[in-house]
Amino acid sequence: MILLHFTHVITAGKGTVKDIESVQRAATKQVPGLQRLSYPDRLRRLKLPTLKHRRRRGDLIEMFKMVSGAYDTDGIPSFEKVVANSLTRGHCYKIRRPISKTALGHNRFTSRIVNDWNSLPDDVVGSPTMNTFKNRLDKYFENDPSVFDPDLS
Repeated sequence: MILLHFTHVITAGKGTVKDIESVQRAATKQVPGLQRLSYPDRLRRLKLPTLKHRRRRGDLIEMFKMVSGAYDTDGIPSFEKVVANSLTRGHCYKIRRPISKTALGHNRFTSRIVNDWNSLPDDVVGSPTMNTFKNRLDKYFENDPSVFDPDLS
């Protein structure tokens, strides 16, 4: 059993992604045989995606739930759908980015999910069930280098 001690991150009081990622970075160095590998290589070897990728995947799953009607419409944010026509590329569930003038607005779920959601292929977005969506989403991300490399995301 490996016991890790990371008080410097906890006492800093910063709940930032970089701080949390640094804990994961340090923890992966504790795995025997992986100490000399780069962080992205350690993640790849452990099949452990970056925190940013896990957040992105979780956001896409939540968006699928909203689009597929898994939630009561009163409690979810509203999205303006892009009207599909012969000039629109991609799937028929595309959404328009809401206008936001502040940095805080750009980091809201309704803003940060738009590009990722709209870039998904038709077969992923059109999945009949949640499990099918997750499987197809993971298959879609299979060759994406940013899954294991925080510098690429």
